[in-house]
Amino acid sequence: MLPDRKMLFFLTNVILLFFGFLGILLLGGWLWYKLDNTVTTVDDGIRQILRSFKEIFSKVFWFCMGELGHPNPATIINQSLWLTNDELNELKHLFGEKIFEIPILEGYSQAEGCQFISFSAVNVKEKYLDLEYEQLVRLIEHTVQSFYLDIRQQKPFVKVPIASPKYFQFIIPLSGQGLEYLDAQEKLRNTLTDSSNTEVEPLEEVFRIFDDEDER
Repeated sequence: MLPDRKMLFFLTNVILLFFGFLGILLLGGWLWYKLDNTVTTVDDGIRQILRSFKEIFSKVFWFCMGELGHPNPATIINQSLWLTNDELNELKHLFGEKIFEIPILEGYSQAEGCQFISFSAVNVKEKYLDLEYEQLVRLIEHTVQSFYLDIRQQKPFVKVPIASPKYFQFIIPLSGQGLEYLDAQEKLRNTLTDSSNTEVEPLEEVFRIFDDEDER
């Protein structure tokens, strides 16, 4: 028994749509490969396109769900990690007692699902003058986590993108979106490190933007 015309029409359209989408995908992957220096093969270009499609679909889906009263769980802020003004003052004094000479709060803001906090100081304490960069980063991380354990009985993830004797910044993700942001920044850092032929703005300057916005 031969299929009727409606069925043939439907199957023909499905096949045409499939091959049309496949053709667009291959062409887009090739163009991405040609235009993006970080993409080494056409397959990688196709993966980038599929990843972009996924991100766009996810944003549209969760926008619609949000309009219906069901927000994306990744965007829900963990309010228990947010520091009050008094707690920030306590943290400043803790840094002053343990690591830095006369620290001053320079910036405090929330963006991209993260809490950005930065301090300036006269210098590190004398016993830390010869401390290496990675050691100073760990010292700041452990100090912040110890502070949270004392006041909130929580040990948050702490990222320190800037650490120097006279200025440092740390970031605490407040949501799943915040963790995704930090992961994306880490991938960007690795990409910039691997790209030796291209001059780029240091990642520290990217993070410092949030401080400048907060000052304004």
